[in-house]
Parts: sequence; structure tokens; C-alpha cells
Amino acid sequence: MDESWFAEALADTSNRRIIFAVEDAGIGELIGMVYLHSIDWVGRTAMFTIMIGEEAYHGRGFGTEATALALEIAFQHFNLRKVTLMVGADNAPARKVYEKLGFAEEGRLKDHVYYDGAFLDVLYLSKFREGDEG
Repeated sequence: MDESWFAEALADTSNRRIIFAVEDAGIGELIGMVYLHSIDWVGRTAMFTIMIGEEAYHGRGFGTEATALALEIAFQHFNLRKVTLMVGADNAPARKVYEKLGFAEEGRLKDHVYYDGAFLDVLYLSKFREGDEG
């Protein structure tokens, strides 16, 4: 993990992002982070980002569990009504997790990012709090 990013995050007093550590409880090791950012407290919306660093932890349910917990906190504790994220259209494993947790596609940005020699589409996915569906 990048220590300068953590230092900046800890110093942020804007009240527009909430950061969660993702830990492998079995060994007590920090393996990633989840954060809600660009929080609009009036509109009760936020963007969601997750990063599980080491590939050894991918596909083992850590991201799914961390995302579900972040959504519970966003909706139940912070009274947000909508959480939105961006994901590469070609990232099938992540899309499967997000769809399993109730995210739905709201839009597509064509050829939005350049990665590994090609331009790729990015999808906007959103999940509404139950009862606040748009």
C-alpha cells in the first residue's frame, strides 16, 4: 500500500470520503481498502472504490464481503440513498460481484481509458438503498 496515499487520506478533513481497511482476519494483514468518496450529503450519494492489492487475495471473497459491508454502512449508518462506481467493461469478475450485490448499469463511457495498448469502455454501475430506487 502507498503510505503517501494513506497520509493524505488521514489528513483529509473535507468530510467527503470515508475509508475502510480490508484485512485478512486470519493473519491480521492489511490487504486492501474500500472507500466512499465524492459524498454528496444533501443528495445522499457517493462514489465507491475498492482495491485488493495482492493477486493472491483476488477471487477469495474479500472484495465481495468488503463491498457488502461498505454498502451496509453507507445505507444504514450514513443514510445514503445511492452508491455509484466505475468498472472496466472487460472486468467480468468485478462486474459479477457488483451485480450479485445489486448494482445495475446506468451508463457506458466508450473508449474511456487506455490500458495495455487499447482503449477500453468503462461502465457506471449504481445501487440504490432499498425503497429509494430511482
